[in-house]
Amino acid sequence: MALGVRAGTLGLGPELSAPLVSWCTVRVLGHGGTISITRRINDIEFGADVEFANVGAIVDLHAPHSYFHGSAGVFYNANEWTGRATPDRPVRIGGIRFQPYEVGSLRVDVATPEAVFYTGFGFGNPVAPDVRWCVSLDLGVWWFPEQPVARLSADGALAGYDLFQAALRQEERDVNDELIRWWPVVSLGISYRF
Repeated sequence: MALGVRAGTLGLGPELSAPLVSWCTVRVLGHGGTISITRRINDIEFGADVEFANVGAIVDLHAPHSYFHGSAGVFYNANEWTGRATPDRPVRIGGIRFQPYEVGSLRVDVATPEAVFYTGFGFGNPVAPDVRWCVSLDLGVWWFPEQPVARLSADGALAGYDLFQAALRQEERDVNDELIRWWPVVSLGISYRF
C-alpha cells in the first residue's frame, strides 16, 4: 500500500493506494481547501470561491511495463460554489440596464450533484514494486450527471420589486446556460509505499 498527498484543481488532501492485481490499483482520496477565480458573465464580473469538500475512489488500469494509467472513479461532492459581484457602473441584468445602487451586491450560489464521475489518465504507480517514493500526475475531468443550477440574489434598492426580480430570473437563466457539466482535473501527488 502507499500513502500520499495530492493537490490540484479538486483541492488538497490525502490519498491511499492499494493494488488489486499487478495491472490494477484502487485509490481512495479526499480534498479540501478553497480557490478563488474571476468570471465575467454577460455584463457582470463575478469573484467566485470554490470550497472543496469531496471524497472518492478511483481505479487505475496500468499499461504493461509502463507508469501510464487510465482511470475511472466516483466522488461524493460536497463542494460549495459561490460568487459575488458589486457593480460600480450601470449594468444590464436580464436585458435591462440598472444603476449600481439599484442592484447592490449580486450573489450567485451554484448547486452541483452530490455524485460525480471521474475519467482520465495519468503517470505514476504508487504501489509499483520497484519504487518507495512516487510522484504522480492525473489529468482528466469530473462529469456531473445533472446540470449544475445557479441561483441569483441581490440586496440593492430595487431588490424587492417585481420588475427587478423578473430581470434577475432572466439573468439567472443566462448564467445557467453558461454553466458546464464538467470540471477539469489536473493534480500532482507524492506518496510513499510501505
